Amino acid sequence: MLTILETKDALFAKMQEGAFVITPNNRLSQQLVHDFFTSQATDVRTKPHCLPYQVFLQYVLTQVRHRYAKIKHPILLTQAQQRYLWHEILLQTKHHPSETLIDKIEEAWTRCQLWKINPDHEKFLHTPQTQQFIEWQYNFQKRLHELHAITKEQIIPYILSYPEFHTSTVIWACFNDFTPEQHLLQQALVKQGCRQYAYDLFTPPEILQEYAAKDEHDEYLRMTHWINERLQAGDRRIAVVVPNLQEKSRYLQRFLQQQFDHQQFNISLGEPLSIHPLVAHALAFLSLNKRMLSNLNARLLLHTPYIAGSHSEFLQRAQFLQEGKLLQEAEIPFSLFAKELNATAPKLSKVLTGFTDFPQQASPAEWTIQFKKRLDYLEFPGEYALDSTAFQYLQRLLLLLEQFLELTVVTPLLNKEEALSALSYLAKTTIFQVKKASCPVQILGLLEAAGCTFDSMWICGLTDQCLPEKINLSAFIPIEMQRAYKMPHSLPALEAEFARRLLLRLKNGSRFCVLSYPKLSGDMPNLPSPLLQASSKLKACESLTIPHHKKLVLRQENYHIPLTAEENIAGGTALLANQAKCPFRAFAAHRLHAKAGLLVSTGPNSSERGQLMHSIMDKIWQYLSDQKTLLSLPAGELKHFITNTIADVLKPYAEQRPHSFPPVVQEIEFLRLTNLVEACLEWEKTRPPFKVEALEKTFAIRLAGIDFNVRVDRLDQLIDREKKWVIDYKSLLPAHKPWNEERPEEPQLLLYALLDKNIRALLFLQLRAGRLLCAGLSEEILPLAGISPVKKDEHWTDYQQKWQEQLHNLAEEFQQGYCPPLPKRASTCQYCDFQKLCRNGLAE
Repeated sequence: MLTILETKDALFAKMQEGAFVITPNNRLSQQLVHDFFTSQATDVRTKPHCLPYQVFLQYVLTQVRHRYAKIKHPILLTQAQQRYLWHEILLQTKHHPSETLIDKIEEAWTRCQLWKINPDHEKFLHTPQTQQFIEWQYNFQKRLHELHAITKEQIIPYILSYPEFHTSTVIWACFNDFTPEQHLLQQALVKQGCRQYAYDLFTPPEILQEYAAKDEHDEYLRMTHWINERLQAGDRRIAVVVPNLQEKSRYLQRFLQQQFDHQQFNISLGEPLSIHPLVAHALAFLSLNKRMLSNLNARLLLHTPYIAGSHSEFLQRAQFLQEGKLLQEAEIPFSLFAKELNATAPKLSKVLTGFTDFPQQASPAEWTIQFKKRLDYLEFPGEYALDSTAFQYLQRLLLLLEQFLELTVVTPLLNKEEALSALSYLAKTTIFQVKKASCPVQILGLLEAAGCTFDSMWICGLTDQCLPEKINLSAFIPIEMQRAYKMPHSLPALEAEFARRLLLRLKNGSRFCVLSYPKLSGDMPNLPSPLLQASSKLKACESLTIPHHKKLVLRQENYHIPLTAEENIAGGTALLANQAKCPFRAFAAHRLHAKAGLLVSTGPNSSERGQLMHSIMDKIWQYLSDQKTLLSLPAGELKHFITNTIADVLKPYAEQRPHSFPPVVQEIEFLRLTNLVEACLEWEKTRPPFKVEALEKTFAIRLAGIDFNVRVDRLDQLIDREKKWVIDYKSLLPAHKPWNEERPEEPQLLLYALLDKNIRALLFLQLRAGRLLCAGLSEEILPLAGISPVKKDEHWTDYQQKWQEQLHNLAEEFQQGYCPPLPKRASTCQYCDFQKLCRNGLAE
């Protein structure tokens, strides 16, 4: 039996006398030491022995090693070494070593060790899972024997073989229950004459209230009002206990940031080390190889702030990230990427050019040197100054690289893939929490808060699904054995008793305590936990508003930003097209010069396919020059000419994109283009006789004080007539014909019509999927499908005058700076690159 210490003063008195205090977690240990020093009147103090349970065991093991230094003691494996062994064993037995599986195996291993379960028990033969676990456990124990090592679960059996433990008093602080192994330790201490005590919180809160919230938002909102009330009352230590803190931490972080200064609260929750960008980028740098570079890693090298020249070359790298044609490749040759960067980002190009690959195999110690050498060579962590958070992550990463050395104990050599995988795994499984200055409000999980004392405490989320927890049986230990040994999460009655003790200890940890639960979580109704009992109800606030929330300032924007004399406007007909579709789109594209980045594509993208077709038709008509030549060419000669022309045009694309435009894709593209060209030329044969007057020719036209450069795809002169046709090649015919619109979205043909009074027909030619479709407007009736004549009572000159006015108005809007986000139709936004910039409809 342990003697009970009912007050903290009695505990501190024993600590003053030199007693060892053992706690279930780090937070309680730190708080007890802090409170002990605070309670002492003298300035000169000796630090008391107050340690978390696992640290206490390692302390005792160290004492045993020192006392019996001549004996060859086993190595105590770290968590990383232990997980590596499990990882290795799973691979040997042809199982995928997922993190979840290793967690479950380690949990079962721990329970078997703490509850002294014999793996040879016949009940382990009843299911495939338990049989497999026996094999894994046997292999693990065999590896421990080969390494002459033990795990933390095996410390007590080992130290009990050395009976001398020099302490007269041990205090077990705020333990909910004891494992069989801990009972063995207590019995051994009794035999040595050690006095043992149990300390817990027995004083109930002065005020205990309950709050039934409408939903989670209402619960958090009322909680923040209560926190403000407690802060105003002078409380300096306020706890908010959240059972599912891992799940709710992000939402709580955003919610509390709206209401409190970030220095007023702290969310006590560690995260995997690999989550922080600094660590994630470092791991990405280490995973690079000299041969090929993935598109993702290429983009990361351009935008990361943690590499050489990241600040001084920021704009150049951003431009390459936006415009670099190489980034259309899914896989990029490393040397080619470094070479392409030489002109725009020479610093990055230099470090990549001198980049060396890792060896194929090395020891963990050599790998640690290699990892540090590469990061130093890349000038990691870059030119920017690190804030406190990033600096702490950097220090923890450097410590992780040192911890990588520990793998020397379990493996002499690692190949490159194994080393990188092991380091990545260490980063993912290392939980790290940034240290912050002391805050009055602490957001804690259930187990972390247990045993700690505060001025006031709010425990939220106490639904029937939260406390007591549901049973959670291990698949690797026979169920009847788990229940017979009363292992954690094996019996509903055990969970209920555990939850009762835990909640009682939490309530007794403060003078003012509120227990709350939401009646709704989303659309799901909740019932309160059966353990939720309070003497009074906390009243809801009459008007719940977010405290300290900054009021929104309404600013009415008129969206008129006139052009300045210094602005260099470019864009050709695209400017008018964008102004017609949405004025803000024109503003973003032609005044802010914003544009979307290039996307990865297999072979030419849609824009490049259009350019290919334009180039091919341009070369063909440069050679043919008129319809007469086309009709006179023998079929075989024409076929040969088309084939050579397409091959010549495709060749540069194939050279630029060797990986995403392989021979098989080239063949498909070649066939597609051949079918299109042949269909187009067949259509050309049916037209009235013509000759080509201009190909890809640029003309200048001035509208509303803005000069537009207009490039005509093709201008044809009809034979024996003065009339001309303008032809614009399209991969897809516009759904809305510009000659029928008030704000024409495809204004190029209308602009062409203003260039020459003899132009009397406007044509869109769709070249797609081996078919040719035509849409156009002509002064007269033509025997060609898709071309409509003007109405009988209208004249071509009237159309030209109307188009002149429409295009002038669009140019004038742009010149005057009219730029509201007013899309012409809903589909305009769907295909717009500037949605995040304009945020149209966000208020709705």
